[in-house]
Amino acid sequence: MYIIVFWDGNHIRDRIQKICDSFSGQRYELPDLREIQPEIEKVTSSISDARNIYERTKQSLRDQLVQFDNIEGEAEDERKTSSTIYIYKMFLAKEKALYKTLNQMKW
Repeated sequence: MYIIVFWDGNHIRDRIQKICDSFSGQRYELPDLREIQPEIEKVTSSISDARNIYERTKQSLRDQLVQFDNIEGEAEDERKTSSTIYIYKMFLAKEKALYKTLNQMKW
């Protein structure tokens, strides 16, 4: 990473851009000093929104798994002897092992 700071002028800007474009890297322009704080606030807001969406998605997935795991006719506060998700997980592990073994066989 290289940082090049120079006084803004069309001639020097064109020459530096030409040199930077000859390499296979990316070039990022620094905005005017008056525009930096609003850009920082916009990026901070974007990060906060992304975190909120992530947390809501995670909570929604957790709620969906809990709803999926409930056996019909059973109250939520009663303890179950086995988890539906665990049963499916064991079934899929068995199927995976079975097909892996079958794929190793020859005709």
